[in-house]
Amino acid sequence: MLSRWSASVAALVWLGSPAVALGQPAADKATARVLAQEGQDALDASDYNAAADRFGRALALFHAPTLLVGLARAQRGLGKWIAAQESYNSVLHETLPPDAPQAYRDAVQEARRELDELAPKIPSVVVTVRGAPAASVTIDGAPLPSAALGINRPVDPGAHVIRAEAKGCAPAEVRLTVAPSAREVVTLTLKPCDAAGPAGTTGLRRAIGFATLGAGGTSLVLGAVAGGIAAARHDSLAARCPGGRCEGQHDAIAAYHFAADLSTGGLVAGGVLAVAGVALVALPGDTQASSHDWIAPVLGGIGGAGLVFGAVLGASAIQRHDELAAACPGDRCTGRQQAIADYRVTADLSTTAIVTGGALVGTGVLLAVMHRGSGTKSVSIGPVLGAGYAGVKGTF
Repeated sequence: MLSRWSASVAALVWLGSPAVALGQPAADKATARVLAQEGQDALDASDYNAAADRFGRALALFHAPTLLVGLARAQRGLGKWIAAQESYNSVLHETLPPDAPQAYRDAVQEARRELDELAPKIPSVVVTVRGAPAASVTIDGAPLPSAALGINRPVDPGAHVIRAEAKGCAPAEVRLTVAPSAREVVTLTLKPCDAAGPAGTTGLRRAIGFATLGAGGTSLVLGAVAGGIAAARHDSLAARCPGGRCEGQHDAIAAYHFAADLSTGGLVAGGVLAVAGVALVALPGDTQASSHDWIAPVLGGIGGAGLVFGAVLGASAIQRHDELAAACPGDRCTGRQQAIADYRVTADLSTTAIVTGGALVGTGVLLAVMHRGSGTKSVSIGPVLGAGYAGVKGTF
């Protein structure tokens, strides 16, 4: 069948009927002839992409049923059976003039025979939506009219993604692979989101983002100020302690360490909070995501920053405790009141930051686990603590 059609394809343009070719530029006809031959050569080589391209270009220059049949065969080879069916139907709806070439009449017969073979193999899906009367449904990103819901919808064989969305509801999506001649039934159930809806949760997210950004900025300013104080105290100690030997400067040294540690913790925690705040503020609203997807990483990020801050201060408190223990035999400390006060403040801040950060991380992880159980993409985030370092890790 293909070889017989191939023998006529090279002649189809210049054998065109007078009614069709009237006024057709000779250069267009010549180009269409070349494209038609290239398309047939590509078909013979099973290069269906090239064949579809050549026949499509030829049709743009010269309309002929033989070219439509060639295009339909290329589309069928590509697995685009719906498009092939429509191309065959276009041939069958051609009104040929009495003096039409025999090649055109043969093309109509071949289109009818090949369509009769293809049509029973075209699969279909029946899509229904529950939970929202005015849902927007797509198949592979293409809108599915509401009039096509609940009835057989022809589709190409292979993998497909069917998605439904509605205002105030979490989207529903089904991925499936449809075999030739199969009839699949897909039911998409939309579950209501919270009353605020996507727009409301976006506003809440950004409000929390601004608050987080403010907290991060404050922490960065605190860290910078403390860093400046630490630098000044270091210079003062360097001037009073020639050769690195400091006599009677224990309180000054403790005050320097306190300012330096506070600066480090403030800058680290402020950086984490600032990044999280910018992300929450700058991230556009996503109506296709669950309205709670962002809560787990936000709580985990803030909690992780608190754990990092607490770990830095905790390490500083341990160091100060050891220094006081060495300087105060028998727990008798004379002239160390400032060092003791700094140690206690550092220890209390560390405990508060670690407890608060742990609670926030635990809440974030719990929410992530709950989302995983409900079929939503899970997010987990938590601290990483080790000898000499602290950080945050997460999976998204």
